[in-house]
Amino acid sequence: MINNRKKNYAVSIVLTCLVVSSFCKVTAQESSKKEITISKDLKWSERMALSIMKRDPKAWQIDNNEKPKWDYKLGLVAMSFQELYKKTKNPVYENYVKDYGETVINSSGEIMNYKLEDYN
Repeated sequence: MINNRKKNYAVSIVLTCLVVSSFCKVTAQESSKKEITISKDLKWSERMALSIMKRDPKAWQIDNNEKPKWDYKLGLVAMSFQELYKKTKNPVYENYVKDYGETVINSSGEIMNYKLEDYN
């Protein structure tokens, strides 16, 4: 009876691992479908921007941030993407900036975790 329990337990563990790993594989396949391709024919400014977007799908992830935040560096990168959009009219750059803004700025115009008195 104890051997049957051990067998059932082992089989349950193996099946659970298989199911979990299959979900991970599906997720990885879905994310690779959205992968950005970078043409060698593009200007270096666009190649650099697309490389940032490929590495960090959300602007707040730049510098390996684990959660959304605002800081000077991210704001500067966002401004650079805006300037690139003005030159290229490629909406992918504008959308990258808009997504960042909508993530760190609430509907009242307040910046997440930003206290004016800490900086002025």
